[in-house]
Order: sequence, then C-alpha cells, then structure tokens
Amino acid sequence: MSRVINQQFQVVILAGGHGSKMNPLAKDIAKPLLRVGNRPLISYVLEMMQKAQFDEVIIVTHSQMVSQIQSYLETSDIKSNTRIITVKEDLGTADVLRSIREQIRSDFIVISSDLITDAPLHHVADIHRVFDSTVTLLLHQEEKETLTQMQKDKFYYQDYIGLNEDNICFFGSSIDFEKRIKTKPWILNKYGEFSLHRNLTDSHIYIFSRWILDLLSIKKEISSIKGDLIPYLVSKQATLLQKEKYSKIFKRFHKQAPVQKSINCIAVIDSKEPHISKFNNYENVKSSNIFIRVNTVSSYKRANFEIAKATSELLPFEKKVSDDFVDATTNLVNDPFLTSPCIIGQCVSIGAKSVLMKSIIGPHCKIGENVKIQNSIIMDHVTIGNDCVINDSVICSNSLIQNNCELVSCVVGSTYSIEENSSYKNKLLKNMFNFSK
Repeated sequence: MSRVINQQFQVVILAGGHGSKMNPLAKDIAKPLLRVGNRPLISYVLEMMQKAQFDEVIIVTHSQMVSQIQSYLETSDIKSNTRIITVKEDLGTADVLRSIREQIRSDFIVISSDLITDAPLHHVADIHRVFDSTVTLLLHQEEKETLTQMQKDKFYYQDYIGLNEDNICFFGSSIDFEKRIKTKPWILNKYGEFSLHRNLTDSHIYIFSRWILDLLSIKKEISSIKGDLIPYLVSKQATLLQKEKYSKIFKRFHKQAPVQKSINCIAVIDSKEPHISKFNNYENVKSSNIFIRVNTVSSYKRANFEIAKATSELLPFEKKVSDDFVDATTNLVNDPFLTSPCIIGQCVSIGAKSVLMKSIIGPHCKIGENVKIQNSIIMDHVTIGNDCVINDSVICSNSLIQNNCELVSCVVGSTYSIEENSSYKNKLLKNMFNFSK
C-alpha cells in the first residue's frame, strides 16, 4: 500500500484498561506501559503503526494514565503524529468512539494497546478500502496447541464466528450463550450456507468507515464494539439502510449516495493454513509470526517468552548476544550460565554460579549467588538473595526474595517481601493493599 493511502486512515489506540484480569501485574503501573520482553506493551502497537506508515495516531486513555504514557512517548523513537485524548473511565469501547468522533475525519482503525502482532495491517487496510467495507475485522486462527493452552485460562471466552467466504454472517462469544447457539433465519435466507468457526479469535483490530461514528450518535444504546456494534452491523447486512431513516448520516457523508446503502462486514483471516478467501492471492497478505493479546497473566507469560524467541521483527530493545538479549550496561562478570533465550535488562547484577534458563530479567535487578531461575519473568528493581530457586513464576517490581527460597508457579506482587527459607508453589503472593475485588 502506498503512503498516500495510509494517510487516508487515522488510528485509534484504546489504552484505558486497568488490567483487572492481570492482577497484580499492573497494580502500580498503567497497563499500556507494563513491560513485555523488557519494553512497554504499547510500544509494540506503536512500532506496528510506524512500520505501516500510518502517520496519525490517537491514544485514548484515562486521566491518571496520561502522564506515564506521555513521558514514555517523549523518550521513545516513535516519529508518527501521536496525541493523547482522555475519556471517562466508565465508558465502553463504542462509547469512547462516540466521545471522540469530532477528532476523526476519515475511515479509521481501532486497535487495543495490549496486542502484540506483526500481522500486515497496512494490507488489511488496503482490502478495506478496495472492497468498500463498512467494517473489516482481522481474525486470527490460533494453532491447536496454543488454543488448548488458552482454553485453560479462567478468563478465556471462545469466539464463534460464522463466515460465508469472507463475509461475517454471525458474530458471538461463549459468554453470550448458555447451552445452544441460536442463529437468525435471515442468515440462511441471505447466504444459503455458512461455516461456524470456533478456532478464530477476534483480534480487536477493527477498520471502520467514517459514517459509523454518526451511526453511534444515533444508536446511543450501543456501548461496546465487540459486544454491541459488531453484532449490530452483522445483523443489519440482511437489510438496507434507508437514507430517510439515517438522513443525518448520509447528508454529511454520502451527499451523492443512492437512496439505499448496504452494510458489509468483511473478515481477513490471519492463518498459517490455507482457507477459502477471495484475498488468498492478494498481494503480500501473509500470516503473522506472533499474535498475542496480553490481557491475562498466562498471556503475559506467553508473550514474554515469544518475544525472547525473536521469531518476528518485534524484538527486545537489548543488544542481541548469541541467542540472548543483554543490555549494554549489564556486565556479566561472574559468567552466569544462560540457557537461551533470555532477556537481561540494564544495570543487572548476577552473582557467581547462578543459572538463567529461558527467563526475562528486568532492569536494575540484583540476583545473588547460586540462584537458579527457569521459565520466569523478573520485573524491574527486584532483589533475589543467594541459593534461591525460581521456576515458572512472575516476580513483580521492587520485590525482595531473601536467601534460600523456592518459588514454583507463583506470582509475586510488587514490593512484596518473601522471608528467608520460604517455599511456595502455585501461590499468589501480594501485599494486602494490592487486593482488588
């Protein structure tokens, strides 16, 4: 896609979530700035937009997060025209779009700040423009092994998406149904047949026609993009929007429009498997190397380890040393044993005879002697005493783990202190003031 076409789209990044499903990881930091692979979560989306040459980016967040996000933007390498707009905390995602509608002049892309992917978004935008879609969704097909892992998460809800070729004719989630999935007669009347998919995930990347914002100004009961707006648009494909009924919309944006305007909801599928699609041979539409929404503790862990593997162009900021990433300010003078891939942040000290195996160590951490850390994520400013064993755990910022402790499959909240000679397995350890309902 040319740079001229990219400039026809504005990008809206939704960055207002508090990370309630990630307790206690995002307790003391704005979730968009939570470090994944030792870099702020939102940096992956911003890098994606910059590489695709989308020049105008709007970050929508809450007032208490503005200063943190602004500070990051001022020190980052992001060159696009990026600005922050604040909204009320209790707004749904469609409510957010309604509240900023005067800031949006063109077709626009909505993306969540907690998504990490290298999917070719600029080509999805090209498809949206070429086929004049009302809304274009990027759907991701998870590999069977990954999907099985995701289904074990207590916060996981399965998407049910009906497709007739590339047209979305059914859109719902397992949270919407008790026992049976009920479909409307119009679907078969219009399409004749469709396939219902349980292995496609809504990526929370939506490309909308500009007039949708004016529709939202009329349909004020629509609060959520995924829960309300997309199902509404999908259902309205069976009918035609009457110009008289939505005169406010067409008067402004369709001055030369016919009396009737059809709605079409298009799906672009990110998949390593071949599928029936008129976009199969579309220029340069290819599958992603990484695609993770970081909205639970388990997905946070998976994202960190995937970034460490360096299977995509989305890499840690640290310098690559062999198969690991080590910041230039960290001098591994005691020659710890590393099993790749590891990420080691700035100003980290590691004691003699320590072993790091497939783990991420945040900046300014102090790790004692004879420590074994495996498949774990250690955030910034963590102190770990001598003779400790940490396996399959997440240790949040400013925590203290004293000598001779063993942690297996634990999550340790920020500023928490673990006494000497302690042993925990499958525990959530946090200070009382970290408690959230």
